[in-house]
Amino acid sequence: MVEHILVATDLTHRSEPAIARAVELSKRFEAAMTLLHVVEHDQPEAYIARELEHAQEALTEESARLRATTGSPVDVRVLAGDTLETIGDVASHIGVDLIVLGRHRRRILRDLFVGTTAERVIWRGTHPVLMVKQSPAGQYRRIGVMTDCSEPSAKALRVAEALGLLSDAVLAVIHARLAFAKTTLAAHATAQAMQDHIGAEIKTATVELREFLEEQGRRDLLGCLVVREGDPMTVIRAFIEEQEPDLLVMGTHGRTGIGRLLLGSVADEALRSLDLDILAVPVQAEV
Repeated sequence: MVEHILVATDLTHRSEPAIARAVELSKRFEAAMTLLHVVEHDQPEAYIARELEHAQEALTEESARLRATTGSPVDVRVLAGDTLETIGDVASHIGVDLIVLGRHRRRILRDLFVGTTAERVIWRGTHPVLMVKQSPAGQYRRIGVMTDCSEPSAKALRVAEALGLLSDAVLAVIHARLAFAKTTLAAHATAQAMQDHIGAEIKTATVELREFLEEQGRRDLLGCLVVREGDPMTVIRAFIEEQEPDLLVMGTHGRTGIGRLLLGSVADEALRSLDLDILAVPVQAEV
C-alpha cells in the first residue's frame, strides 16, 4: 500500500487536483505526504530568494490545513534547482512510493524537444508517477490497465496492485492489436476477407493476452479483457469513450536517445492528450 506520497506543486490552480488526490490517498492508506515546490535555479539570485520565501510560507500554511484533514504527517520541501532532477532526488532521498503531479503549463516548443515535467520525471525512471487531471470524487472506481504483454506492462500491473490503487475497483485489461498487413490486404481483398483477417488477429491476441495474465498469476482478470484491432491510442480513446474510466495504468519502455525524442511513445501521447488520471510506471520503478 502507499505509505509516502510526494506531491510536486507549482502553487497554481493546476496543482489543486493533484493535491486533492494525494489527500484522498493519504486518508485511505494513512500515508505520509510531502509537498514539494521547486524554483528553477537559472534565474537571478534575488528572484530565487523571494520565490523560495513565498513558497515556504504558502506551503507551510497548506501543510497545516492538510494535516488537519488527513491526520497524517505532511512535510514541506521548498528548493531551488532543476525541476526534474529535484523531484527525482527528493523522491529517492525521502523514500516515497508515489510521485503525484498535476497538469503542466503547456509550452509547445519545450514540450516537443524536452518533454513535459511529468514525462521527464517518468523518463528518469525512479518512481511510479500519478498524473492527475481530474478533481477527485472519491477513490478510483473504474480502472483501465493498458498492456502490450511486455515486462514493462506486467510491472505496471504489479506496481498498481502493490500501491493499493486497484482495490475495490472495476478493472479492464486493454490490449490493442494492429492487424498484420492490413493496409496491403485492404487494397486487394474483399470486405469479408478483411473481416476474417481481423477476427483471426483478435483471436490470436486474446490467446496471447490470456497466457500473459496467467503467467503473471492474474487469472482473476481473464474475464476483464478488452481486445481491439487498431493502434494503441485509437483503442484507448475508444475504451475511454465507452467505459469512462477514472484511471488508466500504463508501463513505459524507457527508450532513450534520438529515437525516443522523435518517435515518442504511447505513454507520452496519453499523458499529453488524454483527459483522465494516468499512473505511469517506469521500468526501473520499485514499490
